[in-house]
Amino acid sequence: EWASPFARSARKVHKDCTKTMYAAHLCLLALAVTRRLSSVWPTRDELKTWIQQMQDVHAIEVRLSHLRAAQKHAHPDGQDGNASARLGVCIIGQVSRLLLRSKIDNFFLANRDRFIVDVVFVLGDAAEARYVNAETVPMINGAPVSVSWNRSSIKNEVKGSVNGAIVVDIHPQLAEPLLHERYSTHLDKSAKILNITRRTEVQDDRARAHVRQWYALLKCYSHFLTMEQRNAAPYSAFVKLRDDSVVLSNLRVNLRSVHKKVVTQECASWGGVNDKAAMLGATEGFTYFAKPLLTWYFDYNQVATVTNPEGYLDAILRNTTVTTVRADAFPILTGRNGISGSVCFPLDVAKIGWDENLGDAACVPPSCPLRAYVYCNRCSDDDDSTSKLLRICTEEFAVSGWRTSAC
Repeated sequence: EWASPFARSARKVHKDCTKTMYAAHLCLLALAVTRRLSSVWPTRDELKTWIQQMQDVHAIEVRLSHLRAAQKHAHPDGQDGNASARLGVCIIGQVSRLLLRSKIDNFFLANRDRFIVDVVFVLGDAAEARYVNAETVPMINGAPVSVSWNRSSIKNEVKGSVNGAIVVDIHPQLAEPLLHERYSTHLDKSAKILNITRRTEVQDDRARAHVRQWYALLKCYSHFLTMEQRNAAPYSAFVKLRDDSVVLSNLRVNLRSVHKKVVTQECASWGGVNDKAAMLGATEGFTYFAKPLLTWYFDYNQVATVTNPEGYLDAILRNTTVTTVRADAFPILTGRNGISGSVCFPLDVAKIGWDENLGDAACVPPSCPLRAYVYCNRCSDDDDSTSKLLRICTEEFAVSGWRTSAC
């Protein structure tokens, strides 16, 4: 009760919380009591960490504001008058989990004749791959399979397929991001799968992973605005992929299809908007890339009822046109680094998708050769998910004579 006046003040001037150390302490104290960020009474170290994070995020926000204003002044209609459209590709995640080959073969090469393609990698620097849900992750000696990329090797691998800039931002990820108790406690996956009714460290770890993704998106957007200013040319569209995104077949960006909208996969929306990949018009860049983190740190009350990252993204995009498409129009699937440099696919429902209307394995294109490829490169055996993946191909496989033993 005694903290409620501070909480009201904090909500009214939330963007001023970083302007003075005293205001930041006051704001965080109110937040800690009313929202229980990671404990009822944050330690001195927690306060120091959160204050620094708020100040850092606020500084990025101010810089983005200046860059956006300058770009709008230079190109009020959003066009640079040149014949070549520019495409900004953002890839976020961890450097030790990065899957590149399918992105090169089926995406970069498929779009470089239509766009000047700039690629920004924003990747955590952990040498060992980390997963919140590691049940289907290939292991070696008890540790997840990791790959050894660095700035030079990533640039060397990509440079032959990209005709624009390649930015590789490898950085330590936030160790203790700001948490909101309601979000952690009600995360759907933890609460339903693990039958959790009280908040646990598992849920906090999932929430931290989400905040790190939003932080990476903000950094991607900062790089894009910097390159826009340097090149004196605005972007026509953006694409967001994750480190573990596998592009199963050629994916070409259609500017007309993404103009003033965000396009995502129809599957795996879990009551919100699929957050694994997106194509979007340049006008939606700030909302998609920057607002998730800015809202989390400075305006969380506006989205406080959401219970998973898909619902959070849906709330962020409430005033944005979102178009969802089937997997054959957006052939992206989650993969894993397998043994001996291979790529494998986890076949659990969270990855291959299920929907009452869309049917089984909705995140996998209906092409039977592609489904056979995914099945033959599965990370582990799961009879239930396997049957869902291959069910629609029963007749085609019978005609062609293909059998699961063909793998």
